[in-house]
Amino acid sequence: MRRIFAAILAVMLIAGSAFALDVKAGNFTLKAPDSFVNGEVKDEERAEGLTAYYKSDDTLLDFDIYQLPKEEPFEEFVKSYSSRVTETEINGVKAAVYRSTDESEGQEYNTLNYILEDEKEYVIIVFWLDGDVEAEAEAIINSLSK
Repeated sequence: MRRIFAAILAVMLIAGSAFALDVKAGNFTLKAPDSFVNGEVKDEERAEGLTAYYKSDDTLLDFDIYQLPKEEPFEEFVKSYSSRVTETEINGVKAAVYRSTDESEGQEYNTLNYILEDEKEYVIIVFWLDGDVEAEAEAIINSLSK
């Protein structure tokens, strides 16, 4: 019941916020609430492929965007990240999704990760779930377009 209430609340919050921010992820675009701002990306993070970090004071959800050169087939690339990946399609875009636990600033967080395939690169979107914000992450990823 608590999870259903949280999902309804997330949808209400998203519906109440303007999805005015176009987030570029390689050749893809996502729509996010206009409360999100682009945070700082350090040089060592850029060297690992991190191209953008988005955060908002209105939610516990943050997300990262990585862009990596396409040097191997999609299936092999995906397996290098997790053995429990679900391949899917989001608005006509080939994608893979998996969950993991990642560390940031000495604290562990659950993450929801999407790998997208483009002609020359892979785009990875990592949603940091610092609370019950999965419905917000899903609303953002479901706005994906190419």
